[in-house]
Amino acid sequence: MTRLRLAQYGEATDTLTAQGTRAVGEEGHRLLAAAVQSYRSALEIRTREQLPQGWAKTQNSLGITLYEQGARMTGEERNQLLVEAVQAFRSALEVYSRERTPHDWAMTQNNLGNALSERGTRTTGEAGNQLIAEAVQAFRSALEIYSREQLPQSWAATQNNLGAALSEQGTRTAGDAGNRLLAEAVEAYRSALEVYRREELPQQWAQTQSNLRIALGNQAERATGHEKERLLAEVEQIGRALDSFK
Repeated sequence: MTRLRLAQYGEATDTLTAQGTRAVGEEGHRLLAAAVQSYRSALEIRTREQLPQGWAKTQNSLGITLYEQGARMTGEERNQLLVEAVQAFRSALEVYSRERTPHDWAMTQNNLGNALSERGTRTTGEAGNQLIAEAVQAFRSALEIYSREQLPQSWAATQNNLGAALSEQGTRTAGDAGNRLLAEAVEAYRSALEVYRREELPQQWAQTQSNLRIALGNQAERATGHEKERLLAEVEQIGRALDSFK
């Protein structure tokens, strides 16, 4: 699961979320639940009308914590937490705007995209397709602000997230439209790898290479002839590189 981004205000509740994300078992559940309650209590005081920036920041942090809670659940409980996370991010975006607070806006768009993508991949049919399409749009919005030159790691992370959403879209879509989406996913992963180099960021490199390998494999399943052979050769090449990394 892709890590979401907290706004860096150094609050104690943000620390609870960070601790809960790292902790396992019941301790992790307890810390995340305490963080959710703390954020909800803060929102009773930090209102949109009186403290809009603080309200938006708390909504974003609440969304992240709900997302992390959802990662530990299954079934309907997981889905409900993801629904609440999406709602919190959308609330934050009522205040954060591209014009006034571009970096907070881009950060929250990326977070929203991750929550929508997580929901979409676990939802079948047209409802799931719509969620994934919304995730793609959120990631593309974040990339309107994140640039390789100014914010290379945020840009690369969002490209990787975009690739995952496009890959999911592509596998759900038949014909030329699906092929086009898979090609866009491959392009997004290759973009991320311009920043995620093995020598400098090995874990991110390995994860993105693995994602690229899957997307190329999906392309190969639809291809024929020399194109299929080329794609399978690249899949094998990436596999060897990953084996040497372990």
